[in-house]
Amino acid sequence: MKRIRIPQTNPRFDTYRMMYWSKGTKTEAYIAAPKDPGTYPLFVICHGGWTTSENKSHVSPSDNGPHTVAEDVKVLDNAWNNAITIGPIYRGYGHSGGTVNGLDGNTIDTENAIKAAINHFNSKKEKRHVRKGHFYLSGMSMGGGVT
Repeated sequence: MKRIRIPQTNPRFDTYRMMYWSKGTKTEAYIAAPKDPGTYPLFVICHGGWTTSENKSHVSPSDNGPHTVAEDVKVLDNAWNNAITIGPIYRGYGHSGGTVNGLDGNTIDTENAIKAAINHFNSKKEKRHVRKGHFYLSGMSMGGGVT
């Protein structure tokens, strides 16, 4: 987890770039978390993309057509006020390693991002925690399939 500053994000949030392992590949996610201590639900935003595997790496929003959510910090534009929000950037997209893995791979990446975020926020060093059993998922296009 690395704290980053995103000017357009709600100032009540701390924002982060998280790198986590998914199927042995370094994978990226963006997180917005309320600054106040407490226990929060987890809101997951899944972006669109290819439903089948493609031999493409570091796909950017302009490579992916008009029907997707941005594969970068813009996923946090829709962060919930009273939740920890995570936007997984699947393998092959953005700064994530590997190639595009389609729906099944993106689902695995999302599950691994959720686990990594919960492990971080529910650690003893954190003042904010994920409320057990309170997960909300949202996805557009292929991201809808992931959810």
